[in-house]
Amino acid sequence: MKYYTYLTTNKANGMFYFGVHASNKIRDSYIGSGIALKEAIKKEGKENFKCEIQEYFNNPEDMLKRESEIVNEDWIKNPMTYNIILGGGRYNVLGCVVVKDKFGKTFMVSVEDPRY
Repeated sequence: MKYYTYLTTNKANGMFYFGVHASNKIRDSYIGSGIALKEAIKKEGKENFKCEIQEYFNNPEDMLKRESEIVNEDWIKNPMTYNIILGGGRYNVLGCVVVKDKFGKTFMVSVEDPRY
């Protein structure tokens, strides 16, 4: 199994998503699964995003630890990120609220996220 962090960037507007992935392949077609990212991909098309592997890890624990270091409170407050919850593999809801988008989908966002 390959464990890695990646950065997916919207080529049109520069917005980005940092995530983790585990796969038997070095490179597969995965570019992220965050709610806001998936909505953007659906709207703008997968071809308008690029995904770059950042770091490889020997185990999932180290991979998730690194994600928690990167996708912290400052990261999710950045208006240019699609990340809306803290990284680290836990559904961390501390400092988050449930919001509903215009399509009726609900998800968690930081209480300090200026987009909501």
